[in-house]
Amino acid sequence: MLHSLTFSNFYSFLGDVEISFAMDGRAAENEKSCTSKAVGGRTSKILAVIGANGAGKTNAIKPFAFISWFIGKSVNLRPDAGTYTRQHFLKSDEPSSLQMTFEINERLFKYSLKIDSKKVHEEELHEKTSRQWSCIFSRILNDGEKEYTFNLKGFGFDKRTANKVKKNSSLISFAAQQDNEFALLLVDYFSKFHTNINASGRALSNDYQALIEGTEFYEEHEDYRELMVSRLKKWDLGLSDVKINKLKHVDDKGEEFEITMPFGIHTINGHTFEMPLLAESSGTQSAYVLLSRLLPVLKEGGVMVYDELESDLHPHMLDSILDLFFNPKTNPHNAQIIFTTHSVEILNELQKCQILLVEKIDGVSDAWRLCDMSGVRSDDNFYAKYMSGTYGAVPNI
Repeated sequence: MLHSLTFSNFYSFLGDVEISFAMDGRAAENEKSCTSKAVGGRTSKILAVIGANGAGKTNAIKPFAFISWFIGKSVNLRPDAGTYTRQHFLKSDEPSSLQMTFEINERLFKYSLKIDSKKVHEEELHEKTSRQWSCIFSRILNDGEKEYTFNLKGFGFDKRTANKVKKNSSLISFAAQQDNEFALLLVDYFSKFHTNINASGRALSNDYQALIEGTEFYEEHEDYRELMVSRLKKWDLGLSDVKINKLKHVDDKGEEFEITMPFGIHTINGHTFEMPLLAESSGTQSAYVLLSRLLPVLKEGGVMVYDELESDLHPHMLDSILDLFFNPKTNPHNAQIIFTTHSVEILNELQKCQILLVEKIDGVSDAWRLCDMSGVRSDDNFYAKYMSGTYGAVPNI
């Protein structure tokens, strides 16, 4: 379970920003939040990121995707590849700071990182024991920036091996490759973060590529294909089924090969028709692809970090997508989602602790939860007040 993330000097954000999933003590208890077994209190399953174009909404959720990738896969980087981070241009000579608090098996951890575009300056992991944070490991670059000072007492890893970690890689990622038990636990947790963004922003792929990737997933997981069909039928997209067929083609050399393609099945007045999914509406295709990413998170638990969740979908469908996270039957492991959206009508469906507003002034982005603003009542019409400019974070046109 994800609790909070604090970061600074990261892309368009200069000062400290805290993004918390903790619910206000006065917030209503409902299925949109769950109880944390590690700290008590309610933790939100959802955080909607709202703001004008160019305000920094994608950059606000990028740290979640970055940390999950960095801990899980940075060991594979070349030493000269850099770290895929970018500092604000006003502090380009200083490292970014990131700190994430999360819960695994009722244990509360805090991961801290100071990093620039080329190397790690500090990396630390603490666990909450009793009323204090106990150090599991620390890795701090010395003043000469040639070697690291290590504290590995709680990590079960020797310093000689730790010295082999590349400067642009995570110690956790490296230790997991060495079968360190603690590192494997953390890598497994962060492997359940799913996202559609990378260092450049939203990972753009053409419709055909995204459709094929989704189809390959459904072909390997029949159970998820059945869940996808069930959901699309409930969303009234005119489909009675989606089948995956093998089609034979001949290349320029006359050699035969197969491609896998999805077909939408339509039943009208007792008659069945097949149509390539590429010929369906962009909304149907988007729902098909989106579910290939959402369903594993919902079934297995984890965190979804998604830019423009409602892309190509009718605004009313956003409610149905989020209901999958709210409903304990479709979300038995309390998976969480943080997403950007321009469908601001969703504001009235959420509590004020579940709304993150993003604004940019003079090239510097800032973000705050609606519950952090004074004078905001729980029974306010959030949508109407946001559209009137009361909360800020609206386009200045």
